[in-house]
Amino acid sequence: MNKMKIKRIGILLLIVFFPSIVFAASASISASKTTAYVGDSVTVTVNCFAGTWNLAVSGAVNDTIVGFNMDSNASCSKSYTLTSSSPTTQTVRLSGDITDYDTDATTYPSGSVSVTFINRPAPTPDPTPTQPTTPTQPTTPSTPSRPTTPTRPTTPTTPITNESEKKIEEKKSNNANLKELTVEGYKLETTDNINYKLAVNNQVDKIVIKAVLEDSKATLTGVGEQKLNLGDNTFKIVVTAEDGTKKEYSIVINRKKDKYYLSDLKEALNINKDNNIEIILKDDDVISSDDLKLLKEALKEVKFIKYDKNNKEEYSFIINGKNINEEKEFNTKIIRETKYNNYKNKFNYNKGINIQFSHKGEFPKGTKVRIYVGDMFKNGTKLELYYYNENDSSNSKIKDNIEVVNGYITVEIDKGIDYFVKEKDKELTTECPKEEKKINPFLIISIIEAIIIIAGIIFFIRYKKKMETKIKSYDAIQSNNSIVSNETNIEEQIELPKKV
Repeated sequence: MNKMKIKRIGILLLIVFFPSIVFAASASISASKTTAYVGDSVTVTVNCFAGTWNLAVSGAVNDTIVGFNMDSNASCSKSYTLTSSSPTTQTVRLSGDITDYDTDATTYPSGSVSVTFINRPAPTPDPTPTQPTTPTQPTTPSTPSRPTTPTRPTTPTTPITNESEKKIEEKKSNNANLKELTVEGYKLETTDNINYKLAVNNQVDKIVIKAVLEDSKATLTGVGEQKLNLGDNTFKIVVTAEDGTKKEYSIVINRKKDKYYLSDLKEALNINKDNNIEIILKDDDVISSDDLKLLKEALKEVKFIKYDKNNKEEYSFIINGKNINEEKEFNTKIIRETKYNNYKNKFNYNKGINIQFSHKGEFPKGTKVRIYVGDMFKNGTKLELYYYNENDSSNSKIKDNIEVVNGYITVEIDKGIDYFVKEKDKELTTECPKEEKKINPFLIISIIEAIIIIAGIIFFIRYKKKMETKIKSYDAIQSNNSIVSNETNIEEQIELPKKV
């Protein structure tokens, strides 16, 4: 008795202290049988045990089982009847989610059952009964025995043996359908039942494809993480049914092109239908003969742009594939020289920009160069383009009336040589410009002081001479009148200037 009590107490403690083990949430689907005759009924039952449940029944039956219990895990159950008037296989699938009351853990149960309906076998015909034999007359008279009446054999029934059920169950499914096809984080646009499309930003370089099978016995390929190239990316998701039947789904994902580089030229030409194609150049990029051949075949115009460190267009080459005759590669680097001391001797002291091409040969026919000159010339300014010959240091005009538009000029260039652009209204001169003399303020002050001193000396000399003349006149008058006076009296009568 003591052992029995201890055992009961142990079971009770397990129930109290480990409820999650005893009452774990679960859901299942089952059928009363998996093989039945046409016309018979089969019961499919869905059972669950959870705090909350949100289950979906699909396939041969479509239904939802939703509910919850606020106190603890509770049981839920629902049954469905399957029948068929012809041989077939019916599948019922279970999916959804359930949450355990005790742990709040959510699980996603799934499962399916298949019931195969077969024709009932035809009954076996009754066998022909044997006729009773006529008894022979015994030699010794005796009471003849009554012939026995043969028993009628019963019609044999053919039960569904385990072997026949096994053969039916071995019939493989041909279901190669997807229940769901998604790209993680995005909503697919449906073209039809098997084709989908999606567009993503340039920054997205990989995606994750997910799929849910209708038949758990089928297999699929093409899901999981996938890398994205620029432009259109086509992904094939292939479902293989249990019996080998295949079905292919397609997703076309377009990764938008924000920027193309020289290595992307072929892709850019294929994606863009018009001529608005821009290729970003890096330092010392070389446009190869293969690149020019692609342009020539595409018959499109492409702008190859070089940006400075501030992401501002520095210069660009504009090449039209329709004009290309020869596919000769060339280096795209251009050097702009605007420092006065570096070009004043070459271009006779004129204000302008020296343009030096790294490529020293011919460009494809019709090549245009767009170059920034807004740091020296205003919009609307008319410029002239000169060619500089280093051999004899001579200049020759190539083009004129080149207008500055939004800080840029665009000119057609045939060869990669040194060029010089300047304002149209300023002619080249063989004379060096005269340097303006700067006025020294100390020199001016010194000159003014000298002028004041000289003027003072002149004034004093003239004043002295005038006084001497007056004194002589006075002496002459005194002599004539014979008036003699001393020097003191003369000074009183005549105001003589004090000596300086």
